[in-house]
Amino acid sequence: MSVATCPSCGAETVPGASFCAHCGAALAWKATVLPSSAPAPAFPPSFGRVGSSAPGPVYPGFPGPLRPGAPSNGPVERKALTSVQWAAVLALVGAVLSAVSLVDSGTISAFEISTVGSGTTITVSSTGLSILAVISVVGLALTIVELLLYRRAFRALTPVDARFSTPAVLVLAFLVAVVLVAVLLVALFAALLQSLSCVGAGNPLTSACLNVGALVALGVGIIVLAIVALIGYIGLLVGIWRLGTRYGDSMFKVGAVLLIIPLIGIAGAVLILVAARAALRGLGTTVSPSGFG
Repeated sequence: MSVATCPSCGAETVPGASFCAHCGAALAWKATVLPSSAPAPAFPPSFGRVGSSAPGPVYPGFPGPLRPGAPSNGPVERKALTSVQWAAVLALVGAVLSAVSLVDSGTISAFEISTVGSGTTITVSSTGLSILAVISVVGLALTIVELLLYRRAFRALTPVDARFSTPAVLVLAFLVAVVLVAVLLVALFAALLQSLSCVGAGNPLTSACLNVGALVALGVGIIVLAIVALIGYIGLLVGIWRLGTRYGDSMFKVGAVLLIIPLIGIAGAVLILVAARAALRGLGTTVSPSGFG
């Protein structure tokens, strides 16, 4: 409360004055204190506590949910999960194709190797070469489409969940590396065929018909790109793992781990397919309880 009268002469004072207008004495004023019942400053409801589980909007242009527990963007989630679902289907087809190729590897061969005296003779099997080419092209096409679908899914989720930004980039690197490795393998295969043509049918393979420098360069390029592909593959597995974190389904995570193991990857693709379908059915009701993972 402010001073109403001068403490020196008792005359009334002007509110806010520093001195008494009657006697000139200095006046002291007490600070005004708001009552305890005064309402706290109001903030927009979207700015909740960090860690709060209450729903909050996702703002356009923001790299992820404003806070954990923000509601998902239905069309975006559906697009991403549909892409993951089809990628898992293609992974299953590719895994079955690889298994069949391994089983028939003893009967399908592009080269026939025989020993004549002290030399080794290598001839090309046109039938085996054709079958190998068809299997390789189909497998490569399935892999490319599968990676495109996973990248599409991760890119769709990136605006609403920034955790998928890095997997999207790494899957792109994986895709480019796979295509370039395929090109270099074709070049290496062509160089070997040229060497065999130089030797001629029934003659032993000699160093005169081998371009060692070109073969070494192709081999080094394949190794470097294989390392890039490995890093991209790890990014793909991380992205699938984070799908499990976002949708609270451990089948995504188990599937990502099983994809690492040869042959058992078929089971991993099945789990990812089942998890994607389950997430589609429960779309909008389950989101990641954490911003990490």
